[in-house]
Amino acid sequence: MAVRLLAGEHALLMTRPHWRRLVAPAVTLIVVCALTGFALGSVPSGTAQGPIRWAILGLAGLLAVWRCLVPYARWLAARYVVTSHRIVVRDGLLVRRGTDIPLSRITDVGFRQGPVERLLGTGTLIVESGGARGRLELPDVPEIDTFCSIVHERLVGSAMEFGRGGEPASATEL
Repeated sequence: MAVRLLAGEHALLMTRPHWRRLVAPAVTLIVVCALTGFALGSVPSGTAQGPIRWAILGLAGLLAVWRCLVPYARWLAARYVVTSHRIVVRDGLLVRRGTDIPLSRITDVGFRQGPVERLLGTGTLIVESGGARGRLELPDVPEIDTFCSIVHERLVGSAMEFGRGGEPASATEL
């Protein structure tokens, strides 16, 4: 899902939340498949065997969609983008949500990482702005150091970048 850019705006970095959000749904899918196989094999033979097996398969299918497919679709729909003018956040499946923070309104950028997040190179980006929202936290940003430094570079070096006469670097996909 692409983010629409404004006239004269360039995408500097495009990413979605870190893949670690998909670990629990993947483990859940493996467990559901294993338990479904066990349950199907445990159904005693008889006239009710067919309907019971279909009921087990139906429940397993609903559980797999609810706990595995929906989180995966949410992950696919989420986007974090840094452009030459703003930070863009898009997420949601049925109801799309979007947040745009102009770089000119940002007063502070930081991040928070726990021990596991440090190992994986992910973290929560914290953006303070002068707008009505004031503070925005983006969880599970991959390569948080790169993301943060691109935002800082854009905030501090925007005058220097255009002073060199060059165009902004092309978008980086994390």
